[in-house]
Amino acid sequence: DFDLEALGRKMRSEIFRKVGMPVGVGISLTKVLAKVANKLSKKNNGVCVLRNETSINQALRDFPVRDIWGIGSRSASKLNMFDIKTALELKNFTNDAIIQKLLTKVGREIQDELRGL
Repeated sequence: DFDLEALGRKMRSEIFRKVGMPVGVGISLTKVLAKVANKLSKKNNGVCVLRNETSINQALRDFPVRDIWGIGSRSASKLNMFDIKTALELKNFTNDAIIQKLLTKVGREIQDELRGL
């Protein structure tokens, strides 16, 4: 099994060495999940890897829906009306038609990316 966390640490140290700037590294299955991992990397020594269902669900459980890349405060307010307050709740919400109506096609794509698709 390839050590993605070691790769992230190496990337982080190389960027710091060459640019002198600390960065967070987030690695996951999709762009949206990688962006979630990147935000969480700041609390995790600069590197966060979300590679399986367990680690993804654990990360999304407390991740506010308003902080998901591509979901603004207005969209988050719409989701809150359906009691969707976290990224995990959006991922697990089963009525895809409602999500598409609230957030358009892009919102549905974000939901699929949270599902690792």
